[in-house]
Amino acid sequence: TEIYTLSLHDALPIFCQELLKKGVVLRPGDASFFSHDSPKNYLHLGYSAIDTNKINKGMEIIVNEIKVMMPRS
Repeated sequence: TEIYTLSLHDALPIFCQELLKKGVVLRPGDASFFSHDSPKNYLHLGYSAIDTNKINKGMEIIVNEIKVMMPRS
């Protein structure tokens, strides 16, 4: 049995791809920082342009996807 551990930075693209399949679009949050060495473990949630009726469903999808990616104890 091989065990793989992904850092948050490595897991973000996978996380975003899975969310996109479920209709939730995120973008990397590092674009919100001005420095060249900006953190890579942030996501931008653009909710101001989203129909307010869809925000809760999108957040539910995000939370469920995080639960799927969390290691089980």
